Amino acid sequence: MKTLIIAFTLLTASFVFPRSMYLSVESVTFTTRPTGDSPQCQVSLKLNADLKNITEASMIIGKEKYTIPAEALSKIEFPDLTSAKVETETGRDGRIWYSIVLKPASQTEFPTRFHITVIDGSFAEVSKSWDEPQGVSIHRHFEILHSQQK
Repeated sequence: MKTLIIAFTLLTASFVFPRSMYLSVESVTFTTRPTGDSPQCQVSLKLNADLKNITEASMIIGKEKYTIPAEALSKIEFPDLTSAKVETETGRDGRIWYSIVLKPASQTEFPTRFHITVIDGSFAEVSKSWDEPQGVSIHRHFEILHSQQK
């Protein structure tokens, strides 16, 4: 009788408190608002069937469309498309940088981000950065995974 009561309680609890299931995001498209000197941007990303690599990526900045080459995207493994955002900045040399920024799908030892960057009107690079705590400060590491620049 005790086993029957435990089984019934567990069965009831499974219906009352269902376990959440997180589905993987296979593709994402989003648009940013124009702010200040930055025009509207539209980003489109799509993963392959095993969700390991990005197979298609494009970015529309204002009215210019940039399609990112597949060989540049192959270095980004298991990205979390739900973390995608656009960051923009003006470099020390005055060139404008637009980056699609993504986090990895699984947690890494140090906070890691992937950057797909268009600099001054042309696709420039795919890079990875991570922050490593060192005492009271943080050391930022940066690695270029693919570069189109000469």
